[in-house]
Amino acid sequence: MTEHQRGMLRRTAVIALVAAIFALDVLVRPNPQVWLAYVLPLILAARGSRNLDLIVTAAASILLILFAFVLFPSGTVDWLDLAGRLVGIAVLLAASVLLRPRSRLSAQLEQAESELELFAEHAPAAIAHVRREPGGLCYR
Repeated sequence: MTEHQRGMLRRTAVIALVAAIFALDVLVRPNPQVWLAYVLPLILAARGSRNLDLIVTAAASILLILFAFVLFPSGTVDWLDLAGRLVGIAVLLAASVLLRPRSRLSAQLEQAESELELFAEHAPAAIAHVRREPGGLCYR
């Protein structure tokens, strides 16, 4: 499976997970702790190498948390639900800020690994010993 296919599969899983959490949020009310579930797609999006995936996932999760609160057909405001959602939004914002460096480092690591593999493929015969290990290549 190529990196592009893994990225598309990851994005599809994130979208499906966010949609399932939103449906759960709308169907099971009142539930002020549902924002906890939105952290899972955020972590899954952070495993990718694109920062945009993480930002879009965080923004979509926050908008869906607010939209689910507005959809609840109650004549009065449930302050506990509102407070729980506001805490959830703050946690999602903090998590997305804290997960961004991990996403950037993951992209740099993938680039370094591809450069190393390119070097190994085109290296001259002067390299005396190349040993493949489960974690990558080891040169001596």
